Amino acid sequence: MINYTFYSNLIYFYFIVYEYFKQNFDKWTSGNEIIDKFIQETQLNAKYKDQILEWIPYNGLKNIKFLDKGGFSTIYEAIWLNGPIKNWVEVNKAWSRSKNTKVVLKNLDKSSNLNDKFLNEV
Repeated sequence: MINYTFYSNLIYFYFIVYEYFKQNFDKWTSGNEIIDKFIQETQLNAKYKDQILEWIPYNGLKNIKFLDKGGFSTIYEAIWLNGPIKNWVEVNKAWSRSKNTKVVLKNLDKSSNLNDKFLNEV
């Protein structure tokens, strides 16, 4: 049996995600055009909320702590103040978020030399 509620919610979510992020592309930047395009494409192709990739500005984080250094990156943990998206609140026309969420950050060494080939590997 087909779950029409599931499919209508999925279509609604996809429409909201697509339009919201598309309208907000000019409100943030990583400072790197290749990274910006990568994040934007990921946002437009997200089918579920846990697939949404967002740029988090440094001032959106607190308690940043070093964890480890590898061959190509340095790993940190931090608290993301706004947190990831939980769901869309239609009345407010805004996302509900899981505030103060612990996240892991990966600082890519020599990231100023990123290219499309590298991001395709990510």
